Amino acid sequence: MSNSSSNYDFIVCGSGAAGLSGAVFAALKGWRVLLLEESQYIGGTSALSGGTTWTPLSSIGREVNDSDSLEEVTAFLDGTVGEASDAKVRASFLAHAASAVETLQNHTRMEFRPCPKHPDYMWNAGHATLNGRAIEPVPYKTGPMGKLRELVRPPIEEFTVLGGMQVDRIDIRNLLDRYKSVKSFFYVGRLVATYVLDRIFYGRHSRYVMGQAMIARLLHSASELGVDIKVNASVTELVEESGRVVGVKYSDNGSTKEATTKRGVLLATGGFGANKERQKQYYEATCSGVSPASSDNKASIHPLVEALGAHYGSADKHPAFYAPCSTRQRKDGSTAVYPHFVFDRSKPGTICVNDEGKRFLNETISYHDFGRTALAMQMGGEPIWLIGDQRAANKYGLGLLRPGGDNPKPLIKEGYLKSASTIAGLAKEIGVSAENLEATLNRYNESAVRGEDPEFGRGSTPYQQHNGDPDNAPNTTIRPLSGPFFAVKLEIGVIGTAKGFAGNAFAQLNKGDGSVIEGVYAAGNDLQSIMGGVYPGPGITIGPGITFAYIATQHAAGELS
Repeated sequence: MSNSSSNYDFIVCGSGAAGLSGAVFAALKGWRVLLLEESQYIGGTSALSGGTTWTPLSSIGREVNDSDSLEEVTAFLDGTVGEASDAKVRASFLAHAASAVETLQNHTRMEFRPCPKHPDYMWNAGHATLNGRAIEPVPYKTGPMGKLRELVRPPIEEFTVLGGMQVDRIDIRNLLDRYKSVKSFFYVGRLVATYVLDRIFYGRHSRYVMGQAMIARLLHSASELGVDIKVNASVTELVEESGRVVGVKYSDNGSTKEATTKRGVLLATGGFGANKERQKQYYEATCSGVSPASSDNKASIHPLVEALGAHYGSADKHPAFYAPCSTRQRKDGSTAVYPHFVFDRSKPGTICVNDEGKRFLNETISYHDFGRTALAMQMGGEPIWLIGDQRAANKYGLGLLRPGGDNPKPLIKEGYLKSASTIAGLAKEIGVSAENLEATLNRYNESAVRGEDPEFGRGSTPYQQHNGDPDNAPNTTIRPLSGPFFAVKLEIGVIGTAKGFAGNAFAQLNKGDGSVIEGVYAAGNDLQSIMGGVYPGPGITIGPGITFAYIATQHAAGELS
């Protein structure tokens, strides 16, 4: 994976979906490419994600929705994001998103599939769709990668089963139905048998899914295309000549090296999500800062770019993307951060209450809007409780309590999970007013028998209905709760930064006077989000990340102007 020469056509800093894609796009042009990753692993937060990629109008998405149009997508973003980002930069994304993912699909090991139903999150502004805009990576059998696969950042252990078996949405559905369907029973049998054999021969599961599959596919492609891949390599200087960045100096396992570039440097290091000083500077005051994202997103290269005149964008509505999260301490002393995306809080038989024992929002809105709403109410530093009854906990799980009848006793013993047979008992366990909690539940249950939520409108959009239980009628997200009860404490965490360097439609970075920094591009969370701190649909970080990496290489090749 290492070449002797230090002269390259293109240099990429960072190895998430944006960085790896940028390296692959550059290598597909026949360029000599250097990829520098500061940590010991390849993949960044992308490797820990679901891998969903929001790239409207691609031929992949059109397999399930051929009626979408540029006018519809533009109107959707104008209505949801609006002035929170530059419309010209959004237009550039829409003009190139399909080409970006289709290039990967047609010329590399990357393989996407459309989701039959994966709705946009925000429906009030109109022009949303049920499917077609979000695509996802196909699982990847990594045996042919050999030891190269060991570079992929390991998945969050709480997202695996049986001590390390990776599972995606399709796998989970079959696991839950294994005793209800013959097809699911044999599906699970093959899945587990493969996992056991992998543990024997490889020491870990060789079938990667979701973000793991995306990174493995891109890494394998980059390696086969001859990309020079270096881990534990930190950039210490951006070399500038005559007003243009022409190379980098970097620390490579303790020694200082220099590499030159003819076409430019792409920054894709994941943003500042693990940089405590920048968190304090930009995050909302009551945001806890806990995060399931990569702990290596320390923005160590950002001061180097700022010294050249780069600056963060300022039009965003929020500096980060949020999710309600629960935490627990692992046996090794590390902290597990579990993001509550859709598996529990959108399901019937669950509600959320504040520290007064009262509901305060529609629990089925998107994870980002959940966080945004709580922070706007100054609740980021206060406990939020996700409550579910026994029936819901058994069927859907509750945080780290897995669905399918997982034993709750270990989680109760360590304090992660609270339980009681009555609401009054649960109120005592979680430290809220029993009177308020009983009144809250009685009021909710009274309308829940009709599938209604007049207080907050739970399950009122196609997105919210999609995340409920299709077997629960008339509202997939609502039914009355009855004891015994469980509760998990939530706080507002960060799944990625939206604030990044201000750039133009070609992914070049802007100086304060509006001019560009020649020879430097950015993609992913290093670039100001085109969503402006709004989260209108699934995969709106990875999709633009891949697309602007594509745009950067196209511009560096002189194919865009």
